[in-house]
Amino acid sequence: MTREEFESKLLQAKSDLGADACILAQCTDELIIEELSEYDFDFDELFRHGFDIRVFSEKGELHLFRASINKDFIARFALDDAGKDYIDQCQFLDIDTSKLLQESAVATGGGEYHLPISNFKDAKIKIRNLVKYDEVGRAYVSDWRIVNFIEGGK
Repeated sequence: MTREEFESKLLQAKSDLGADACILAQCTDELIIEELSEYDFDFDELFRHGFDIRVFSEKGELHLFRASINKDFIARFALDDAGKDYIDQCQFLDIDTSKLLQESAVATGGGEYHLPISNFKDAKIKIRNLVKYDEVGRAYVSDWRIVNFIEGGK
């Protein structure tokens, strides 16, 4: 995937997924978790240093990933269409609430990260498991995506 294709996919996802979309980007030098409305894309940096990038909302997710930093990105865009089967699950985030910073959460292992929510106590991440069926009708999870972050207390 070229740098221009990479930028085009991110801009299209920003348009398709709506105002409440977020980005979660794992890079060689940082972890980015932001609301897209607050995030100023540096496409060159993301293209050079990103290895797992998700742009997501209730509507769907763009997932850009690569096996290593010197490999090409692979893209998967999933929209939640009517008729698709899925199972949602909410998982508590590993946050040490005794060490909260002004706008960041601190994991129990000590890592600090920003989240696009304000109440970190009992905060969760909502995951959507996409379900398919094999030839005899058994269900299996074929893929998963991030839906959103949930404020503590909800």
